[in-house]
Amino acid sequence: MSDGQDQLVRLQRAIEDELEQLGFAREHRRFRPHLTIGRVRGQGAGVGELGQLIEQHQDTPIGRSIVDEVVVFSSVLTRGGPIYTPLSSAELGA
Repeated sequence: MSDGQDQLVRLQRAIEDELEQLGFAREHRRFRPHLTIGRVRGQGAGVGELGQLIEQHQDTPIGRSIVDEVVVFSSVLTRGGPIYTPLSSAELGA
């Protein structure tokens, strides 16, 4: 992610500031804008190949997306994988 990264970081800070006032704990890790396209569990047969493909295509442009909404999720990790529950959403103004 490159274009709009600074704006996204500022938006994340503003959201976290507001959530902290509502009693939510701040995240201790630094926010890094990214797009998760998949997750791999364990060290299965295809993990190495997937890593190689990602490395080969790390600089491949994949297009642009317009983000017009922010959704805050609750994330609960379970043995069967994470469970994401949307808590609230807000449209972003132009």
